[in-house]
Amino acid sequence: GAAAAWFVARDAARWPRAAALAHEAPLVALDGDPFKALCYGWIDADDGRPAPSAALPPLRYAVDRGALEFPDLGDLLGAPEAELRARRAGDPTRTRRHFETHLRLVAPQRRYFVALREAMPGRVVLLPTDDRDGLPRAVRDALAALPPGAPDHARLLAHAAAWMAAHAP
Repeated sequence: GAAAAWFVARDAARWPRAAALAHEAPLVALDGDPFKALCYGWIDADDGRPAPSAALPPLRYAVDRGALEFPDLGDLLGAPEAELRARRAGDPTRTRRHFETHLRLVAPQRRYFVALREAMPGRVVLLPTDDRDGLPRAVRDALAALPPGAPDHARLLAHAAAWMAAHAP
């Protein structure tokens, strides 16, 4: 519906900027999933987000016209819940108003990224954040090991949607 199209349009609006920067820089990092209209709807449809079935048509349209793509490398940074809570408690400079909501997303989002990793071997990595000094090296290593060619975005979108339809969050 209209809400799904709005979410997809917001995600697709960021993509041309990233693509343009990729021509100028050796690396462009996005903070967020360009397909979160699909993922967040799967995880949190009860919270007013459009269901994946509603997000899929506008996502397919965006992918078919090249307005949105899966990144060459997707990485999910993770930490145990206790560590996340300790970080929150130890940082009085940030309010983290939606902390509990975001914490609820961690486990299902990880399952989604594992499913994407199975569909895109070498293009999705799950990185722990306990070794902050080692994170840049881990990302460099993952980038150096990328498979040749571009991902098949339409196939990956179909895979993600089918996986979500078969799995509860």
